[in-house]
Amino acid sequence: MAVMRDYLITPIMICNSRRKVSRFLFGTCQGRVFLAILAIVGLTYINMLIYMPVFQVFRNRNVHAPCLIPVFDIYDKSISDQFWSQQPLPCEGWLNIFYVTSSGKLTLNNSAVGLSGLHDIQCHYRYIHRKSETEFVFSEKHLYTKPTYLDGDFVHVECFNNQKNRVYNNLHFNIDAKPILKSKKLVNESLDRLSVIAFGLDSVSRLIAERKLPKTMKYLRQNLGAYVFTGHTRLGDSSFPNLNPLLTGLISDNTSPVPPVHKLPFIFKNFSEHGAVNVFVEDWYKVATFKGFTDQPSMHYSQPLVQAMDQVRPSYLALDKSFQFLQSHNIPLRKVSALCFGNEKRYKILMNYYKKFIETYGNTRKFAFSWINELAHDFFNMVELADGDIRDLFKWLKESGKLDNAVLLFFSDHGPRYSEIQNTDIGRVSNLLPLMSIALPKRLTEKYPHIAKNMKINTERLTTNHDVFLMLKDILYANYEKQPVVTPNEDGMIPHEISLFREIPSSRSCAEARISDVFCPCYSSVRVPTSDERIQTAARFVVNKINDILKEVRSKCAKVEYKSIRHASLIFPDMQRDLSQERAFSLRGYFWKVESATRFLISLHTEPGNALFEARIDYRATNDIKILGTILRTNAYGNQSSCIDHGDRIRRLYCYCV
Repeated sequence: MAVMRDYLITPIMICNSRRKVSRFLFGTCQGRVFLAILAIVGLTYINMLIYMPVFQVFRNRNVHAPCLIPVFDIYDKSISDQFWSQQPLPCEGWLNIFYVTSSGKLTLNNSAVGLSGLHDIQCHYRYIHRKSETEFVFSEKHLYTKPTYLDGDFVHVECFNNQKNRVYNNLHFNIDAKPILKSKKLVNESLDRLSVIAFGLDSVSRLIAERKLPKTMKYLRQNLGAYVFTGHTRLGDSSFPNLNPLLTGLISDNTSPVPPVHKLPFIFKNFSEHGAVNVFVEDWYKVATFKGFTDQPSMHYSQPLVQAMDQVRPSYLALDKSFQFLQSHNIPLRKVSALCFGNEKRYKILMNYYKKFIETYGNTRKFAFSWINELAHDFFNMVELADGDIRDLFKWLKESGKLDNAVLLFFSDHGPRYSEIQNTDIGRVSNLLPLMSIALPKRLTEKYPHIAKNMKINTERLTTNHDVFLMLKDILYANYEKQPVVTPNEDGMIPHEISLFREIPSSRSCAEARISDVFCPCYSSVRVPTSDERIQTAARFVVNKINDILKEVRSKCAKVEYKSIRHASLIFPDMQRDLSQERAFSLRGYFWKVESATRFLISLHTEPGNALFEARIDYRATNDIKILGTILRTNAYGNQSSCIDHGDRIRRLYCYCV
């Protein structure tokens, strides 16, 4: 009987338990919230399983051939669904009731106190000091009574009302230059002692920069005369193997041992040995690009500030990433942006610290390095939200004269590593081509015109961060004189590092530049008969385009007529999939196929003037043809276009004056 009772009781208990669970799940608010969360997690997992980017690995089979730099339409329809405008979200609306003056004094803003409805408050501050790469410490608390010079870069400020309620909780920063000015022998900027201002963003290809940072890119080109390098190529998978060659010159492709981070020969330390101050700014510390410093690597270092942000206003990485994902898809579940720390965006706080460093040291020679991960590392469309801020930073640098004796670098390490865009022909190649743009002082290029000439040529050559590093060395030692033409080494190979101030040979291959077959973006080419109907159609399309460009000056210029085709080639990324190196699984990987557009390189003669033009063509059909990039004039045209103003550089290439 006892056994029988057990058999009867057990099902009853199970049924009762199920009823309790059902009542909780369906009969209470908490239960319904739990079910909703479970459904979201489940759907997200299924979505990731099905739509996860197909992380396929391709190897370029032509790494020993002279590089043919890829040219593509950045607005190609194959990638159009990967870009969308971002809905901006504000930060919290409260006011800063403290600020730090230009002389470094922490000061109470009485106007902000009044506007905030506060009165009879008591405030104190404490310094934030670096203890190690993973720890920081607060100093003892100091009661605020009057404007006080900050003997440190970072402070935590709290204020309480009469009821002992905290009404203000924020971080503020200074650039405490006094100990540096006392202990270091510093020099002023000059043409022979140029500063370097390097501002970088993680995971931004040149294609993404052109599309998502239009204000910044326009300002760089039109106002700063910046050189934008179309063949600049990544050297490794993640940030470290790409930034390490830029800052140290060391090869970081796993073929050579790399010293521990605290022993790396950073070039900003060489600048410091020559009288420069330096700053190192990075917004992530748990997964920092350079992690493991024993001592602080630079005179001013942002890491304690970033660590304090997490403690003063705790954030949880997984939750923050979820909100950033939703915000990036314009699904705002919160009223404030996931990029915010209180009333300001985190990247903007670090940009302001970076700016204050440059401002505080004035004309002192400096090496300022900033690296922002958060904006584009996971959701590249979100970088658009910083376009105006970055443009304004560069505008301030120019208008305040900070670039009169400084070289500006605006750059990245690679394209998006975890994105749908790499599942397209254009996205896969463009991800190998990170942003690299460089603005030089006008007085440098005026005194050394060969530098300007070589830089312009090199914007369309195969370059890497090894070349940027040698350029930085030239800046360090004021090595601006004209150098001999680059020739192969004893082994017949062109050097893997060539200063951008020298002309890089057009024959350079990926193998010579130490770019592996996985990261080599170069196209291969195969000759096509000039009689091919597609070539003939494309050539006439090019001529029509030239005439369209000359339409507004038709009274001055003769109509361009097609004469003949000199040569034509089919150009393509000669890449082969390597299944053994693929790390991620996606159901779609079984169905997704590589699609590549048909592209031609055509050289053609026109009349009058026997002009020779070269163009890259994206050919889909006779009624679907695009010209990629600029139509180049490849032979001398003397005074044929003398009737066109010298400032109209484009039409001067094409016009034959009548």
